[in-house]
Amino acid sequence: MGKKWGTLIAFGRTGQWLAGQKIASFQFLDGRSDSVVPKEEKPTKTKERFDYASAQGREGTKRIGGTYFNTEIDRTHPIGYGYTQKTKPVYRNHTLFVELGDQAYNNVAIYSKSPY
Repeated sequence: MGKKWGTLIAFGRTGQWLAGQKIASFQFLDGRSDSVVPKEEKPTKTKERFDYASAQGREGTKRIGGTYFNTEIDRTHPIGYGYTQKTKPVYRNHTLFVELGDQAYNNVAIYSKSPY
């Protein structure tokens, strides 16, 4: 009989670390986590040249300085217990996005159809 584990809740980049340590298995969207993608599967980058004047605008689009998104909460889930509204704004300041889990009942909160 195998070990039974409890529930671990990860915030921000903690999920990336957990996946890198093989403690949890997350599928990150768009290959945003180098620690999850095996080296032999990493796409090779081609070198490009851009005008220096475009650096601030080009690099700024790769970051989320911090913004709020609207989510839908499963209020019947133990983690969602106590919430009175089905939607909840959440603050994000990173670019890690995790795919929905295979077990449909484990997805406590998801982005709403109109998250902005």
